[in-house]
Amino acid sequence: MASPRNFSWFVEGKLAGMGYPVSENILFLAQEGIRTLVNLTTVASHPSTYEEDARAHGMAVHSIDIQDFTPPTMEQIEEFLRIVENAESGVGVHCAMGRGRTGTMLACYLVAREGYTGDDAIAETRRRRRGSIETRKQEQAVRNFAEHLKNKEG
Repeated sequence: MASPRNFSWFVEGKLAGMGYPVSENILFLAQEGIRTLVNLTTVASHPSTYEEDARAHGMAVHSIDIQDFTPPTMEQIEEFLRIVENAESGVGVHCAMGRGRTGTMLACYLVAREGYTGDDAIAETRRRRRGSIETRKQEQAVRNFAEHLKNKEG
């Protein structure tokens, strides 16, 4: 029973980040309390090999297609946050390595749910998960999302 590459809880019991899981990781994830998986890779780059096993263990699997090294759109960020919010138990989010796209979404979670500024969310995400958020465009997506929320609220 192996953990996925780069697995760690970001918010204990609620939200975890990881690299792309394989079928051999599903039992570990189930025992960790993860019942929802969010795949941030594109089908073309990573045809899913674990989804059938995940569903057999009672997990919901969601896909949000984001090209590697690119930022998510506002709609993709909001979709991710809805999935996390609606989950009744642990959520595991992954891209290929669990750094760029995963880190960007985790930082947006801090902005939306814990009131972080964009820059503070980036710094905290990197503190919790070294190597997270790989490009300037991904950093800017977090800042833009924070600004978007601020404008929406005020």
